[in-house]
Amino acid sequence: MPANSNPVLKPTTRRPELFKWLGALWFSALAVPVCFGQNATAAKPQALPRDVRSATVEERPVPATPAAVIDILEIQPFRLKVGYHYDWLENRPFVSDGLLVVLRVDPNHVVPRDTAEPVLYAGDRTVQRLNQGHGSGYVIGIIPGEIDLASAPIWFGRPELPERVTPEVIKEERALADSAGIKPFSPDKIEGARRDPIEVDDLAALLRGPAADLVLKFSPDEKDLVETWRLPTTGSAVPR
Repeated sequence: MPANSNPVLKPTTRRPELFKWLGALWFSALAVPVCFGQNATAAKPQALPRDVRSATVEERPVPATPAAVIDILEIQPFRLKVGYHYDWLENRPFVSDGLLVVLRVDPNHVVPRDTAEPVLYAGDRTVQRLNQGHGSGYVIGIIPGEIDLASAPIWFGRPELPERVTPEVIKEERALADSAGIKPFSPDKIEGARRDPIEVDDLAALLRGPAADLVLKFSPDEKDLVETWRLPTTGSAVPR
């Protein structure tokens, strides 16, 4: 997303832009819960209100799965001083480290829907999507814990709510991905995308800093999301 700007809105010519901006903030507050301090957690999946989405987006059919992501551009290892419970798996493991990644994807796999969306997987776990990505074709996500991406494929599995995903479901989805010939990225590709490790206070700090910078760089149409992360509050909203 581009850097935040706050132009002065004139009473007549700029009023539509004001309504659009306020509408975006209303949606962020309505559609996603807030994460706070030590217990910061990602939001549960939410259906998008029909009045904030186009009929064209709404009516797109769910694409076939399994389907590999197209590319991986950045891999940022991170450690949190204060971890959080990971809501993108049924057993909600406690996460204090992982990888912040930028993935290029087919936008059709991340279109907002009133029903479950294809789940993004990496090896034996789900990927926590931080942005929607259907406008840019780029998804910024968190892969929790330690994982060797040179031996772990990244793909979209069948539509489901991530908090319902169990180890048994992941085994089924991985078997389907293997049968479809989905492979990990090469070791050279993974090494080239890897960045130096960082340490931050908590999930909210990760969102406000490194994750927000990546959204602004790769998916600038979602600048309103970054603005919610960087509001002067004790928490940050994470859409699903």
